[in-house]
Amino acid sequence: MKVTVTPIKQVFINHLVMMDIQVITKLQAINENPLFWAKGYLFYSVEFTSPKLAEKEAIEGILHLDSFFYAKSPKISESKYNGNNVSVSVVDMTGNKTFEGILESLKK
Repeated sequence: MKVTVTPIKQVFINHLVMMDIQVITKLQAINENPLFWAKGYLFYSVEFTSPKLAEKEAIEGILHLDSFFYAKSPKISESKYNGNNVSVSVVDMTGNKTFEGILESLKK
């Protein structure tokens, strides 16, 4: 088996949205997806659904995101809302160069 890892060289984001922790948690709870955490932010992203575009750009090291949602947050393992009745797992993405690069750009 051959495994090829193509590092991301450039990221395009169409919609960059900062929101409250409760709102981002609610959205991901509805979608039944985890949240991610790195560099003081909870976040998740939505990629384009065009397989042809995604495949072509991935080969070139380009990541094209439709949306990137984020909220400032201390490091946590789960995020809760609705009086702690609903919780969403949080995956620590510390060390992921792509997401850390995006999050570093938010501080500028």
